[in-house]
Amino acid sequence: MVRRDIGSIFGSYRALAMDRDALNRELAKNGFSSAATAEPLYGFGIDVSWNHVRFDVDVTQSGDETLKRALDRAQATASQSLGSFDVGYDVLVERFFTVYPVFGLSFGTTTLKFDPAKAPVVPGAFTKYLSEKQVSLDASSFSTNWALGFAAFFPFTDPHKKTRFGTPGLTLDVRVGYLWNVSHDDWQNGKDLVPGLPTVRLQGGYARFCIGVALGHESYAVR
Repeated sequence: MVRRDIGSIFGSYRALAMDRDALNRELAKNGFSSAATAEPLYGFGIDVSWNHVRFDVDVTQSGDETLKRALDRAQATASQSLGSFDVGYDVLVERFFTVYPVFGLSFGTTTLKFDPAKAPVVPGAFTKYLSEKQVSLDASSFSTNWALGFAAFFPFTDPHKKTRFGTPGLTLDVRVGYLWNVSHDDWQNGKDLVPGLPTVRLQGGYARFCIGVALGHESYAVR
């Protein structure tokens, strides 16, 4: 049996490894705990396939991670958001199982929030913000994404029976891959550029798990 086309809305979980070595060295220099280099992200997306070619858009966000300094109990929070657009092709198709390579583009933003009087990185860069209770810094990166995916489809109805709206079902998708950073921006506080801060890049391995509901048409044909 060969799957022809399907559209899905899914919930996404992603375990992402980040290049935060420079950031963590600066945090340690100022007495703060390290930011995680492997982060869980949660979100949603849309997957559309047509005759073995697949496209998906995925948007995920981590929770706030607390960074602490034992000396004065100062705290900061770090978080990560990620958006991806991917294109893949089914190289192995069984009745309810598909294997596919995928290439994509990903855009990520790391956010730090803290009291500028107790800055966790480069304290001298925040003297003009000392009247504020909190600053929010963002550093964005753009990366290419290469991965291998494994998708399974579990129909709610008999896929051999023609229906007006196709074959609804449950989709499970597992993907492992790597992000290669191609560009990154300097840290910004709103519209203000904050120079001299450590580089954070969207680069590293990841695993992605999605569960969703198929909304498009699903048809089967004898090989």
